[in-house]
Amino acid sequence: SIEIDLASDEITLFGTPLFVVLALVVLLLLEKGMTAYMVTVTVALGFFVTGYIVWYFKQVRPGTTRLSRLVRRSFIYGSRSYVATVFTLATLRAGIFFVNYFRGTAEAGLFSVAQQLSELLIIIPAVVGGILFPRIAAGADRNLTARVVRTVALIFLPIFLGIALLAKPVIVILFGAEFLPSATPLMIILPGAFLLGLQVIMAGDLRGRGYPWPAALIWIPMLALSVAGYYLLVPEYGINGAAFSISFSFLCVFVFMTFYLRKLTGYTLTELFIPRREDIKAILHLPQTILSRGKNSSAAEPQPTPTELPNGG
Repeated sequence: SIEIDLASDEITLFGTPLFVVLALVVLLLLEKGMTAYMVTVTVALGFFVTGYIVWYFKQVRPGTTRLSRLVRRSFIYGSRSYVATVFTLATLRAGIFFVNYFRGTAEAGLFSVAQQLSELLIIIPAVVGGILFPRIAAGADRNLTARVVRTVALIFLPIFLGIALLAKPVIVILFGAEFLPSATPLMIILPGAFLLGLQVIMAGDLRGRGYPWPAALIWIPMLALSVAGYYLLVPEYGINGAAFSISFSFLCVFVFMTFYLRKLTGYTLTELFIPRREDIKAILHLPQTILSRGKNSSAAEPQPTPTELPNGG
């Protein structure tokens, strides 16, 4: 409904700057032993955002947003994506425990640096997948997902290649020379992280078509596969073996999601992954498009508040 869309937009616009500010505070204060303080700030922020959501919907006129059936269906559907999130994070983070167990805390620290850098690179593709989900659910153009996958691949492939080539100086600048051994596992994880970013977009398409379970359940065997890889590779190859296990798991998920999406939509591999001239043109004109939309939105009339919306909005 319109009310839900307005709430989602406001919460996103309101919450994103707070998250950025909190991240900056973490970077500034973590080195000063302020862990307890940051936990307090994080919990307080969670209560604050939750309170804002509750306050917002109390202002909305009773209607579809308060139907218990809608809330129940949304919760059940969202829980499936939550399953995927939990097992994805478990696959990512389990490696640190195995490295720490077999090789000690020093190598675990080195591995965590490579892992965190690779996770940062998939944030934007994950956001794109979240934006794609409601558009597919609303019956968007058949070619939308393929176009988005090609565009994201075109934008991020040079970024991933650049970071792979500059991994050592990047790590030295950000973390110091003592973390230089993290460069090799980072370069091993990067190919898998790139493919993970693309599969997140495809998972958003599947959820929009009403198939959230394949994107969620595939991570259960992948967690088992990655754990087996950690157990077999970490004792002998250390952090490089852990990185290979993660990257290989991401590759397997990407292959599964690609062929499942093709089965549902009829996409060819060429449609999904081979860039087209119009994709390059769209990327080149992206800054101009963003600026023009910003001007148009600033010049537009104010949107009605939820209480001003007509019945059935």
